[in-house]
Amino acid sequence: SPVLGWLVPMEITRKGKTFHVKGKRTEFSLAESTLSFPDRPHLIISGPGEYEVGGVTISGVKMHGVLYMKMVVDGVSLLYLPSIPKGEGALEQFSPVDILFLGEYGEIIHDLEPKILIPIQGSLSQNLGKPVEETKKLTVTADKLPEELKVVVLNG
Repeated sequence: SPVLGWLVPMEITRKGKTFHVKGKRTEFSLAESTLSFPDRPHLIISGPGEYEVGGVTISGVKMHGVLYMKMVVDGVSLLYLPSIPKGEGALEQFSPVDILFLGEYGEIIHDLEPKILIPIQGSLSQNLGKPVEETKKLTVTADKLPEELKVVVLNG
C-alpha cells in the first residue's frame, strides 16, 4: 500500500569517513562533499548545481572553495556542512534543515535549527553541550523527527 510505503524509515550509517543514506527509493554514499550511488556506478555528484536522482533532490552550492550539499530524501532534508560558510546570510539558503552533517562547530549552526546533528568528526560532539547518542545506525522518518536538537555520533 502507498501509505505503508511512506512509513519506511530512512537509514543512515557510517563506514570510515563515508556516510551511507538509504531512503525508500534510492541509496547513496556521501563523503567529503561527493555523492555516489551504488545502483548507478557511473553517477557521481561532486560539483555545484541542482540534481534529482531516484526521488532525491540535491542542491550543491560552492562558496569560498567549499562545496555544501543539501539533499531531500523521503521528506527529510539533510545538509552536509564540512565548514561554516562565511558571510551574512550564507546559511539562509539552506533552511530548513532536519539533519545536519557538521564538520566544525560554530554558534551559527543554531540558526539552522536542525533536529539531528551528526558530527563529521566524532570529537566535535564534545563542544556542543548536548547529550550525545552513539549508535551504528540512525533510523528516521519525516514524521518522527525529535522536537529538540539531538546529537548522534555514528560509529562504523
